[in-house]
Amino acid sequence: MMDTDWRNFHRLSGYASFLLLALMIAYAVIIAFLGPQPTDALSYFNLARQSPIKALLVSDLNIPIALTAYFFIFLSLWKILNELNRPLVALASALTCMAVAFTILGNTDLALIRLAKEYFASNDARERQMIEAAGKALFANNMWHSSAAYFCGIFMQGSGVLISLIMLKSKKFSRITAYSGIWGNGFDLAQHLIHLAFPSAAGILLKIAGPGYLVWYIFLGLDLLRNSKQRETAS
Repeated sequence: MMDTDWRNFHRLSGYASFLLLALMIAYAVIIAFLGPQPTDALSYFNLARQSPIKALLVSDLNIPIALTAYFFIFLSLWKILNELNRPLVALASALTCMAVAFTILGNTDLALIRLAKEYFASNDARERQMIEAAGKALFANNMWHSSAAYFCGIFMQGSGVLISLIMLKSKKFSRITAYSGIWGNGFDLAQHLIHLAFPSAAGILLKIAGPGYLVWYIFLGLDLLRNSKQRETAS
């Protein structure tokens, strides 16, 4: 019964990896067609007034929704790689799940949508200033600018590098999966560490990381499905 449960869960995790890839591509297409997300509270309010749906589509809300796939993926990775290095695999899985949880909880888009409604419903200039100030505070504390977000990025990308290095010792994952994981997560971790001081250089590193993630999600999904079939054969 236990093997059957894990076999099904590995299959689900493989599909979750493909879904994560599809959502990330869809988000890039949305940004290309609808334009970049607002960079300040007032711009966000104006966009939300025109179309709350459009504001949510170009917002950061898409990212934590997509990242929920990591809960499935890393639990499967923990089960499969646990025998190679229990402490490090457990640490990488725990830090990733914690980082994803805080990323989801730190999203401010629904609060900004509500503030936008209150902003345009008010006719009092002072009240509008207070609402805009509240919006600025949310922007300063969102998933890109807060201290929690900074450490979540380090935990998530650092764990991705660590788990990919452990994959190199496993016959259950291809070399392409391991190396693309190091590529995507490694460059993303590097840009995350330097983006406060060197934003232009960080932007270049992030563009280099992007294709690595695309390859990683594809082969990670394939490997998880393959592990599911191997458990089925073994049972």
